[in-house]
Amino acid sequence: MGVRSYLMVSAVLFALVGGLHLVRVIEGWAFQFGPFDLPAGLSVLAVIVPWGLAVWAVRLSSRLL
Repeated sequence: MGVRSYLMVSAVLFALVGGLHLVRVIEGWAFQFGPFDLPAGLSVLAVIVPWGLAVWAVRLSSRLL
């Protein structure tokens, strides 16, 4: 697997993770990690960060032409 393929696979995975967090926020799904309930506001951050990483990976892969 080349660097470009790695970056594109990473971008897709980050976008999917961000998308699932967005669905959690919209649908109001509860998320519990052990005895702790994680607030939906944390998922808003978990939408922004992975999508930012996905955009970054796509931009890096386009520079490798």
